[in-house]
Order: sequence, then structure tokens, then C-alpha cells
Amino acid sequence: MSRSFVTAFFLALAALLAMPSESAAQRIGVHTGLNFDGTDLMFGGQAQFGINLGERDAIGQVGFDIYPLIKDTFVSRVNVNVLFDLLASAGAEIYGGGGLMVQMSRFDVPEGVNIDETDTDFGINLVGGIVLSGADRRYRPFVELNQTIGGGTGFAVRGGVFLKLTK
Repeated sequence: MSRSFVTAFFLALAALLAMPSESAAQRIGVHTGLNFDGTDLMFGGQAQFGINLGERDAIGQVGFDIYPLIKDTFVSRVNVNVLFDLLASAGAEIYGGGGLMVQMSRFDVPEGVNIDETDTDFGINLVGGIVLSGADRRYRPFVELNQTIGGGTGFAVRGGVFLKLTK
């Protein structure tokens, strides 16, 4: 894994966090889902916050997934995305966008076998989702679809609940 790429990744993340927008909701949530690449169950969490991209407001999303049930392998993913509200109504918000994925895998290999025990992959996310909303709802269920292109390629469906922090 290139140190310069990792440094650039965390600098981009810091830049997203440093430009919060007051016009978008801030929320944190937990989710569970299924990655259809290997039919693997995942658990995770994510945060969404408003960011200002000039004349257009967007949603920054930082999240993680873990895959605890894969035999002899532990897989975790970190996702950093920029999302845009595509349609907002009184009952739901539909959003879409994309970003980066970093997948870290650790393999249980027998002693004496000369292979690498870890692997890091990078990919591009395409994300779409819906958050059910309401004027007085503090807890908001959501469903999200995620297609990763590149390392760790896979199609995933997540469902969970956001805790609305502001707005």
C-alpha cells in the first residue's frame, strides 16, 4: 500500500470534515446488510454531515463495514462518499453519489505457509439510498445500495437507522 495514497486519503477526509454546511442534517447510524459478491453478512456504522461545494450543498458520508462471519478471513471496509439529495419530500429523502472505499483483509494461514496474511484494496463507490423522514422523527430508517468498482468489487444492500443530530 502506498504511503502517499493513504496520506492523500486522510487529507481528503480532513478537508470534508473541515467544511461542514449548516443547511444539511447531521446524523449517525448503524446498519446491517448483505454483500452479494460472496453473499456475506456485514455490520457497520456511518455518519452523514452537510458540506458546502460552492453553490451546491452536498452530504459527506464516512462509514465502515465489518464482515465477521467469513471463514478464516476478517474483512473490514472504510467508505468516504459525497452524496447529493436527488429528491426530498415530506416522507423521504432520496440521495445518490460516490466516493472511495478502502478494504482491509486479514487471512488465517497455517504456520509455515509463505503467503501474505493481509491485503488492502481500493475501489470507487457508487451509492444510492432512501431515508424515511418526517418533521418530528429523531430516528430515521434508511436503505442504501452500494456498488464498488475496483478492488473488493461487490454489490451491497444496507439497512439501518439514523439518529438525527441536527436540523
